[in-house]
Amino acid sequence: MKTDAALDFSDKYENDLDGFVQFINEANLIFQGDYKETWRQIREGRNSIDRHSNLHLFVNDPFGQMGR
Repeated sequence: MKTDAALDFSDKYENDLDGFVQFINEANLIFQGDYKETWRQIREGRNSIDRHSNLHLFVNDPFGQMGR
């Protein structure tokens, strides 16, 4: 059930910021590129529902300094 999976995920990373950052940067989860390029890729086909993300851009650069 999705709710159970979400709770398990929350429990796993609640007190493990380093583990979460490592997870969100896994190569099979992220798209390479800047903000606009990653959104272009996410919008293609089923990418938006097939476990792809660009959250790593924020996690690694929370104040948006990349690309400036």
